[in-house]
Amino acid sequence: MGFSPFNSFRYAIFQITSVMTATGFASTDFNMWKDSAKILVLSVMFIGGCAGSTGGGMKVVRFLLMLNMQGENSSNLFILDSSGLFG
Repeated sequence: MGFSPFNSFRYAIFQITSVMTATGFASTDFNMWKDSAKILVLSVMFIGGCAGSTGGGMKVVRFLLMLNMQGENSSNLFILDSSGLFG
């Protein structure tokens, strides 16, 4: 089942959008996919739809906020305390 690069990209976008927004459409058998593709689809399913949508999973905005907060919290771990409270 060899597809051109354009058709492969088009089918992949359709499958990812369908899974991400929880519409339930599928044009291929997911069991025929490689494990790495299944893991990618599972992570996209977790992220879910956009803000205001009825898609399943966590919303994209919440996911981005979570990543932003994680970055700020991890950078605060390495900032030295210059107030002198701890020594």
